[in-house]
Amino acid sequence: MSDERLELVFNEATRAIEHQSRAVDESRTRAGALLTAGAIVASFLGAQALEDQNPGNWGKAGTAAFILLVVVVYVLFPRGFSFVLGARHIIDTHIDTDDHPNDEDQLRWALALELEDAWDANERTRGRLALALSVGCVALGIEVLAWLIEIGG
Repeated sequence: MSDERLELVFNEATRAIEHQSRAVDESRTRAGALLTAGAIVASFLGAQALEDQNPGNWGKAGTAAFILLVVVVYVLFPRGFSFVLGARHIIDTHIDTDDHPNDEDQLRWALALELEDAWDANERTRGRLALALSVGCVALGIEVLAWLIEIGG
């Protein structure tokens, strides 16, 4: 008879890694939207603010903020996230072994721990993505504000 607690633990580990995968996808979507917004602001407000080719301090600040916003591209770079455990790995490590293969409870236990390890490793990188997005949001705000002040004179 299998231990229902291990089923619960395995299900929670699976749910956590799936949630993390969605969070990374959402970060990349937000990064794309942020970069698009920054480019639109630069093309309209930046072009108008820098029209005289001798920008003031606010024009320079807007330009610097736009350059800082490009840091968000970091979020879009491919990374080695691990959100799944491959079938071959599971078979080789837990089923087709020289020792006795894991029963269902042992398998759930081992896979839950492996998913947790993957979650921990992914979370360090996901934290850096969140930081890059935060910096990008602040930079976009500064970019808009600085160029509006520059245009308003």
